[in-house]
Amino acid sequence: MTLKELENHYEEFLQADLKVLPEKATTLFDIAGFPHYETVLSNFYSFYLNPSGQHGLGDLFISALSDIIERKAKGLSVIENSKICYTEREVRTSNGKYIDIVINEPSEISNEVENAIIIENKVNAAVYNDLIEYYDSIKVNKNKVGVVLSLRPEKNLPKQFISITHDEFTNQIEQSSGSYFLNADLKQTVILKDFIQNIKAMSQTIDLKEQYEFFLKHHDKIKEINSLYLTIKNDVFKQVDDVCEKLNLGLKLQGRFSSQLRYFFSNSAPVYFTVWLDDLFNGDGEICIFVELNEEGLGVIDNINKISFTDEEKKLLDETTKVRKTYIHYATRKVKPSQEDIKDFTNYVYNQIIQTPLKDIFIKIERLLNDKK
Repeated sequence: MTLKELENHYEEFLQADLKVLPEKATTLFDIAGFPHYETVLSNFYSFYLNPSGQHGLGDLFISALSDIIERKAKGLSVIENSKICYTEREVRTSNGKYIDIVINEPSEISNEVENAIIIENKVNAAVYNDLIEYYDSIKVNKNKVGVVLSLRPEKNLPKQFISITHDEFTNQIEQSSGSYFLNADLKQTVILKDFIQNIKAMSQTIDLKEQYEFFLKHHDKIKEINSLYLTIKNDVFKQVDDVCEKLNLGLKLQGRFSSQLRYFFSNSAPVYFTVWLDDLFNGDGEICIFVELNEEGLGVIDNINKISFTDEEKKLLDETTKVRKTYIHYATRKVKPSQEDIKDFTNYVYNQIIQTPLKDIFIKIERLLNDKK
């Protein structure tokens, strides 16, 4: 097919307005290894729902939750004085089950509970709990309401319970946060922002309806495009491999064919060219070509640094002090090939070595290392 024929064949696919999901930011929860654990999230919710907690955010979480309840339950106002509320975790029911979180509003004149919010927290699990038993186990003088916190809206809940998604809750918290952050502990606000980011990331992973529809509509063309991508990518790798022989420097090719790295090793010294291709496909279209030394070469780095390099050669020696444990990028050249360059990639990479100081730097280092033997 010609370029025009290819564009016509994939026109609808290429012009489709598909929402691109943002890259997920790494949070403390990811690092710690429990981003989806219900128990961990319940502990965090309970901590922030307690208005007297050390977070310094007062009744932000309870107020945000109450606003959603009032909006969804047609004006139902359960909590009268959120500032005196307290939370309990794993509240045992009369049948020996455990409620994730209970928010209690005590009487201002006694120890009895006036109002309560019963929270069942769900992440990936289904709502299999006996919610009515949970509801009946909490005794209050006035009002109580049940809430199921989940990633997706839950249907067919008992009338005593309201479905609220984690995303809805955190969005309301952000909208209401304003002045609360003024008195909050700085460390706690950082943790809270990470907590909210983690919730949003979890919610994002299930919001794929549009992506599924797009995939099912265009899956044949997606497979064709993916096959074309792999064909071009493999051909680019092959073209880089051909550079090794074309340089005529007695180099030995190494590097797995599927890898983004290509190594052209000297047959006589611990110095080699490295061609880094990852950003060509996954970044901004750049490639990097290094003159690199391995651990053996690092052993004589002081001697290499004494080589008489020209001013043009020295411009590429910007990483000579950045020694890794087992290697160093002694000389570096970063370039961004054009579309025309990629079509003739063997000659392009070849010229980036031959027509720049990289080749002479390599030869000077190789000669010194061989002389030291």
